[in-house]
Amino acid sequence: MNRKQKIKHFTLIEVVVALAILTGGIMGSMAIVSMSKNRMDKAYDSFFAQHMLSQAAEYYLLCGNKPITPDFFSYSGYSAYCIINDCRDNNIPMNTGSNWKLVTYDISIRGPNGRNISSVKIDKLIKNEIF
Repeated sequence: MNRKQKIKHFTLIEVVVALAILTGGIMGSMAIVSMSKNRMDKAYDSFFAQHMLSQAAEYYLLCGNKPITPDFFSYSGYSAYCIINDCRDNNIPMNTGSNWKLVTYDISIRGPNGRNISSVKIDKLIKNEIF
């Protein structure tokens, strides 16, 4: 029973095809990871801008058009601006004998390069003495 057993080996073609399939899978995975990272960065930037805008809006709605303080808005390089406009130019009928006035707060956040990155307009009733 001294039979020679044949040992089967992979051929060169089989090895090349297997490596090509493996390389394609790895490259596809790397592309997916790269796209995911880009989407996460964009989501973070959007969240960061909305967070700064909500903080600035809260400050201006509570304190009026006073300059925002660094202890409240502590983002270096970023700045918040607020312009308060009278809503009468929007053809909204107002009771002139009233002690209240409808105004629009135009709040914007500017980045380190001076570009406007986020803004919001909010209508609010305020007393005539404040405006």
